[in-house]
Amino acid sequence: MFQGFIVTVYCAVASAFAVMTFIEGWMYRDGWTLTRVAGLFGSAVWPLLLALFFCHALLWRAFAGPSAVVLCESRPAKPGQPSHKA
Repeated sequence: MFQGFIVTVYCAVASAFAVMTFIEGWMYRDGWTLTRVAGLFGSAVWPLLLALFFCHALLWRAFAGPSAVVLCESRPAKPGQPSHKA
């Protein structure tokens, strides 16, 4: 059931972007240029790339360990240099 929902959402989003790309090419009367064909291909592939990026982020977080993520470090100023604290 859930897989059917995911496939339906994937197809709906990919179709929406494919229709937008198709209408854009028709509006500018471009014909079937390489960029238009690449846009139509990209509209079918981009959801897979988005899922790949999410999986990469989850796996990286799981295998990197706690020391890999450093958002901000506070270091004392060296002697003779002003600190950044106001």
